[in-house]
Amino acid sequence: MKRIITILICVSFLFSLSSCTKQATTSKTTSVIKQEEGSTAVPSGTGTIALAFSSTDSLNPYQSVTDLNRNLSTLMFDSLIKLDLNYKPVYELGEDITLDDKNCTIRLKSAVFSDGTEVTAEDVTYSLKAAKSSALYSTQLAGIASYNAASKKVLTIKLSRYDKYFINLLDFPIYKMNSDSRKSDDNKSLPPIGSGKYIYSENGGKYTLKPNEHYRGDQVLNSISLLHTPDEEALSHIISVGGIDMYYSDLKDQKLPKLSGKQMAVPLTNFVYLGINSTAGVLNNAYLRTALSNAIDRKSICENSYYTYATPAITPFPQNFAEASSYKNLGTNENSAKVIENLSKAGYNNKDKAGFYINSKNAKITVKLLYNKENAFRAAAAAEIAETMQTMGINLIADGRSFSEYSAMVTSKNYELYLGEVKLNKDLDLSPLFAGTIINFPPAVTTVPTTTATTAQTTTKKKTDDAAANSALPDSKLMTLFKAYSGNGEGFEDFMDEYFNTMPFIPVCYRSGVLLYSSKLQNTPAPHISDIFYNIDKLSK
Repeated sequence: MKRIITILICVSFLFSLSSCTKQATTSKTTSVIKQEEGSTAVPSGTGTIALAFSSTDSLNPYQSVTDLNRNLSTLMFDSLIKLDLNYKPVYELGEDITLDDKNCTIRLKSAVFSDGTEVTAEDVTYSLKAAKSSALYSTQLAGIASYNAASKKVLTIKLSRYDKYFINLLDFPIYKMNSDSRKSDDNKSLPPIGSGKYIYSENGGKYTLKPNEHYRGDQVLNSISLLHTPDEEALSHIISVGGIDMYYSDLKDQKLPKLSGKQMAVPLTNFVYLGINSTAGVLNNAYLRTALSNAIDRKSICENSYYTYATPAITPFPQNFAEASSYKNLGTNENSAKVIENLSKAGYNNKDKAGFYINSKNAKITVKLLYNKENAFRAAAAAEIAETMQTMGINLIADGRSFSEYSAMVTSKNYELYLGEVKLNKDLDLSPLFAGTIINFPPAVTTVPTTTATTAQTTTKKKTDDAAANSALPDSKLMTLFKAYSGNGEGFEDFMDEYFNTMPFIPVCYRSGVLLYSSKLQNTPAPHISDIFYNIDKLSK
């Protein structure tokens, strides 16, 4: 009987997904780009890779609104770094990046834009200004207090507070200064000039990404056909008939797209967790909170509720985040022995006739789990958590509400537990969680800005804690350790030990997106967190 409720929700969800994707009623769309005279043949194949995009949306990375065009920006615009699947920066236009307390110095590689002009520090600061003003990057770059082009190839950045992993945030697109105002002969907006592998071309209603002959890296040989998809229905159709060769979704709409071919999960920084209201009766006991954490089958939730597009969170950080990888305090499966051990420490040593643990006053543990019933992933996860808790002798009741009601109840702290999700910045700074869900402490008045750093090429000097920058956080032993770690990069072990001692919120999983790709591709895509199409220039069909 275990997980029957979850399975029923998942089956219902799959039927709803099927109804969202209409079956093809027209012939497969094809687009062939003629090889230019004198160009080199595409390696290991002759077919042109096709991607979806919107011709009515901007290709300016700071003005585009569709995910399709935003994902394409990494093909036309380089950044200082790109973040790989292990949350480690891979240097692009950055040659050397040094972090000294709150001061970051960046030296640029020798590179040129697609028009042959040199990439300078002024181009980077111009792009940084646009990024900080954009909806997509403003939160990510909020910790930057000031910046300056110190010379032609050197820029400096001043942070509002020290951030050990600030460099991870430097994946914003860079384009030539003032090129974002370009217009065509018929007064249409043109994409800014970038230094990426490809340049955009439109000719007679055909849209193409052509190799950038000035690209600094290995010669790019293949062109990419872009197929205009004006709306969700057109996108569903072109995916279902195999009209494109690669498609990525972060699954925020909980819709699993259909594409005949292969698929792979791409890690996100979307952290799914149980928020805890410590004023809600039994939940002020750390042993009980730890027991609840050990009663969660994270692996099953990832496989069943998230259809494998999530990875278990056994710490507040992703498993492949190097600094936290050695911590095994929590398992990926439920641990009945640890549940019993911690319930005993909390004073629950016996069971009633229904099989629920009770204390010396014969009171059983009853807790409500608030969740957003409009989110299919979390509805399935909440049902599975409740079922597992029941089998462990804990009377947990899943309480599904509409998104508006759920949000209002979380904001007003009208809950005992709630199943939440937060998208962290790429530095994996936990400040958003510590600002609002910490056990036994009031929420912070403001949110501390976040940032990131470090690689083999990075020089980091640790300084003293910046108390003023962290003054908005609540006071406690755990918060003191968190402020020390976030303030100077030291004391991570002490912070993690205290986190597991207090269990202020319960990690569940990190969500993933899905990359679908054609089985006709002769090589395997190698997406990065910052670049879904990282090795597309090495693919062919």
